[in-house]
Amino acid sequence: MLKIGVAGIGNISKIYLDNLTGMFGRKVKLAAVTDVALNRAEKAAADYNVKEFKSFDEMLKSNVDIILNITPPKYHYEIALAAVKAGKHIYSDKLLCTKREEAQEILDIAKEKEVRVGSAPDTFLGAGLQTCRKLIDDGWIGKPVAATAFFMNRGPDHWHPAPEFF
Repeated sequence: MLKIGVAGIGNISKIYLDNLTGMFGRKVKLAAVTDVALNRAEKAAADYNVKEFKSFDEMLKSNVDIILNITPPKYHYEIALAAVKAGKHIYSDKLLCTKREEAQEILDIAKEKEVRVGSAPDTFLGAGLQTCRKLIDDGWIGKPVAATAFFMNRGPDHWHPAPEFF
């Protein structure tokens, strides 16, 4: 069973921790957590009965197989790069990193180390947009000549406790 180590215990972590110990608990094992805010990692470790590491470097030296990176995006490159260099699989929430060149470097090292890289591409590759793409590609609406888009809520400013990184 693959052991998951979670880097970043913030706003989105509860749903991941609940799912890793709930619906996916027979497929993977939530093994460890870490966060720069030690009190958050300590609480998550106690709540989910897993090991808490005082640093990400400690987690990299452990026997976890996959690092789940749910830190703010500005840290994704550094976390993913360290993970693949350490021979760990990496999965990042929302985006792998903020620069294409950095993503390519991570992918190249992952290939060399024979580890996998994944991220939550829901924004662009999610079911809704892919369905729209298929309908257009298959000619359901004819040839598009113009488009418009609407953002259906006020964005993260009204619900996220630290939305600046968005």
